[in-house]
Amino acid sequence: MPSLPHPLFVAQQTGISGLLAFFLLASLSCVGGDADTSAVPGIQLAPGLSATVWASEPLLENPVAVSFDDRGRCYIAETHRWSQSVFDITKQPAWLLDDLSFRTVTDRSNFLAKTFATNFNFLTKDSERVRWVEDRAGVGHADVGGVFASAFNLPTAGTAAGVLARGNEVWFANIPDLWRLQSTSASGHADQRQVLHTGFGVHIGVSGHDLHGLKFGPDGRLYFSIGDRGFNLRDEAQSAQRRAGWNFS
Repeated sequence: MPSLPHPLFVAQQTGISGLLAFFLLASLSCVGGDADTSAVPGIQLAPGLSATVWASEPLLENPVAVSFDDRGRCYIAETHRWSQSVFDITKQPAWLLDDLSFRTVTDRSNFLAKTFATNFNFLTKDSERVRWVEDRAGVGHADVGGVFASAFNLPTAGTAAGVLARGNEVWFANIPDLWRLQSTSASGHADQRQVLHTGFGVHIGVSGHDLHGLKFGPDGRLYFSIGDRGFNLRDEAQSAQRRAGWNFS
């Protein structure tokens, strides 16, 4: 998928140390991996605020969500499947009745396999990705980075729409799965991967109505949201019981 012109910006208020990281649809140059730290054109800022580029290509591509850990490392959920092998039912009206009949992710998987029987590789050629970047040299912008986890390219995989870093663990939302990723070495690559729950994204639904918004509450539970793509969750034994300790409504 062609990369989208999404640099990562930092807005800073004069006299206040807090930083606000956000994404903006804009196109800025980046040479040799060094972010262009000149003033960002086209942004209207409140008095006392300034904006500079903190990270941009080639350190990241197609960002959807970000999360900073307690060391200042930024984890980025990148999409490389959106608008390619992640579909929008409003643009595929001929699929609507089939979509409404789906009750499980397997139903959607079987439909896609039938629909793309002569071009099945189209559904798996692109992978979503979790990437990390950081300002290791303390120069005020990201100067190093790497791929934390990839190979999220199931035919039923949706948009990489949520990421949350805490300690040395990263939670990642990518339909049909909610992942817990962990790196136990200095490589910066996740060598432990666990699917906490699977069964999200029963329907093709509307683009962007994915699994996202990961947030730990004061009760220690992980909260998130999902749109009209729906879910059908089962335990490891594929029983009809939902996993204990989790509530979905």
